[in-house]
Amino acid sequence: MIHLKQQHIIQQLTAKDALIDALISLYHNATKCQQNDNLNKFIQLYKPVYHDILKSKLSIKDFQIIHKDSFAEGAFGKVTIVKSKENDIYAMKTSNKLKLINQMDRSSPMEERLIMSITTDQNDHWFPRLHASFQDENNLYLVMEYASGGDLQGLLERRSFKPFTEQEAKFYSAELILAVERLHQLGYMHRDIKPGNIFIDKTGHIKLGDLGSCISIDTNDYLFMVGTMPYVSPEMCDSEGSNPVDGPAYGPEVDWWSVGIVLYELLYGDTPFTGTDIKIQMSLLNPKVEVQFSPDVNISTEAKDLLSSLLAKDKEKRLGYCGVQEIKAHPFFSSIDWDTIRNSATPPFIPTITSPDDNDFQDDLNDNEYPFIGYTYIHRNTNDSELQQKTNNDTETHQQEIERLQQQVQELKSQLALQAQPETKASKLDERLLQLEKKEKLKLQDQIARLKQDYEQQLKKVQQERASLQASFHKQLLEKEKLQAALEINHASAQFKETIENQQQELEKMTSEIQDKTQLYEQQIKSSQQRIVELQEEKKICIEHLSKEHETKINDLEANIQRLKDKLEYEAEKSNKLKEKCKQKLKDQYQDYKLLIQQSRDESSSLKQQLAKQQEEQEKRHYGQKKSLPHVPITGSSSARLNSPGEGRSILATMWKRDRDSLRTVQQALEDSEDQLAFAKRQVLRLKKE
Repeated sequence: MIHLKQQHIIQQLTAKDALIDALISLYHNATKCQQNDNLNKFIQLYKPVYHDILKSKLSIKDFQIIHKDSFAEGAFGKVTIVKSKENDIYAMKTSNKLKLINQMDRSSPMEERLIMSITTDQNDHWFPRLHASFQDENNLYLVMEYASGGDLQGLLERRSFKPFTEQEAKFYSAELILAVERLHQLGYMHRDIKPGNIFIDKTGHIKLGDLGSCISIDTNDYLFMVGTMPYVSPEMCDSEGSNPVDGPAYGPEVDWWSVGIVLYELLYGDTPFTGTDIKIQMSLLNPKVEVQFSPDVNISTEAKDLLSSLLAKDKEKRLGYCGVQEIKAHPFFSSIDWDTIRNSATPPFIPTITSPDDNDFQDDLNDNEYPFIGYTYIHRNTNDSELQQKTNNDTETHQQEIERLQQQVQELKSQLALQAQPETKASKLDERLLQLEKKEKLKLQDQIARLKQDYEQQLKKVQQERASLQASFHKQLLEKEKLQAALEINHASAQFKETIENQQQELEKMTSEIQDKTQLYEQQIKSSQQRIVELQEEKKICIEHLSKEHETKINDLEANIQRLKDKLEYEAEKSNKLKEKCKQKLKDQYQDYKLLIQQSRDESSSLKQQLAKQQEEQEKRHYGQKKSLPHVPITGSSSARLNSPGEGRSILATMWKRDRDSLRTVQQALEDSEDQLAFAKRQVLRLKKE
């Protein structure tokens, strides 16, 4: 299989279109390098060839975009429906070069182009046919067969993710298994199998597309996690940082896991692991989390057993790890005829196409360098009898032209022999010319054989092939003129030889430098990978340390919160008690002041009554004394009168004075009582306000 793959790669890189890419890249690099005589001669010699190639190369201008909005869009580009100048409908995949170059796996577009060209040349029905591939300064373009039936994801959405019947799911999964088997036979694993990459052609059969994530099974490079998370296998999730020296992190068994996920989704309407990408990844890496089968969906025991076998987290126990035959032999597929399913089975869904560019079954989605040498490809496979006759005629014309050129070369060689010593360049040129003649004959014979095989399919390509042949003829004429111009000068051959030798030396030097840089980069990559592993370990230790500190802080905070809660409850209880106590004290004071006011009022009333009594008694006494008091005449001297007790005063005046003093005392007591009453009222008002 490895030898066959190498043959395919060599065949692709030595094709005419790949060599044109190499020439363009060489010319670009020559114009950017430090100029010298040899480079200037090379640039001047190939400058008209370069511009002629650019004019005749396939470009985006050769296609008309039918639908402005793309029906598929990814991280590196988009897919649109286009029409060629011959009114053929194709799907064009446009990929941004800068994004592709910056990604880790730079070879993915070359792998995709190589696989599609191989399957197209071999007329493989399990993959979209490649019509052409080309590039410009910014983008890579793949012009391929248009799947008018959409994809399996769109079919699920149009059914509102209603589960398929077992017969329907069996048909699609069986064809998917055959497509994956064919890809593995070519030496590649897909790594991104999902319903969105399973196309449905106009007959209802599937084609496995989007081969940009494919990688060689026997690769020695670092393998990373690619694809879509719900369809990624557990070993791919655990592949980050794995060293290829210890063996590949995963193999083609990752595709059988994805096949199992697709079959599960067809039978249940959803993938077995759902949620965010992190949640899905944790479920995949946890060996205790197994695939669950919903009791709401009734499927056979054979289907459950097949799903359990395909979705085994241990890759060595997974069905298909020892080969696809153990999957084909499963009882679930006992009714499948694997050899004739493409031709004999009736698909569950056959799209109704109203026009060649009908996209009703598609989902709407809201460096100026040539680093991809060998990417350009044009499928020149037709079998029209008229074109075959034209090819034969053109072959004869080319043969005659070659013979005529040979004669001219012989004449020029003879002229050079007369003027200078014969050089080895002429003999090399003869050998090269013979080799080109043989290769041209073999190539034309292969073309004629392919023309006879695909007669009915490529009738519309007559005009395109004719234009291509005319362009090739013009190029050969141009090369002939250049050859004649080069041979007109005696020393041109020697200079050209010297230029070639210098360029070979420079190429060898560049190759050596590239190898040295490659080794240096590999060492840097290894050291970087080792550093990544160390950083991951440090990160793990830091996370554990921070987790422990976090748990300790959380426990301390919880204890502090509990203490604060207890203290708050205690203070609240204490405050409530104090509040009740203050309320009770205020009530008692209020009652005391109220009682004091009442006592003051009673005392004031009693004093008033006593005062009234005293006044009444005084009036009575005064009246009785006045009535019964005898008149005593005053005799004697003036000094005697002054020393007597009643001197200058009468008994009545003395009684009046005594009563007046008593009255003042009562009034003072009454005023004091009123002051106390006013003070008590103020205290009551203040307490009420408080």
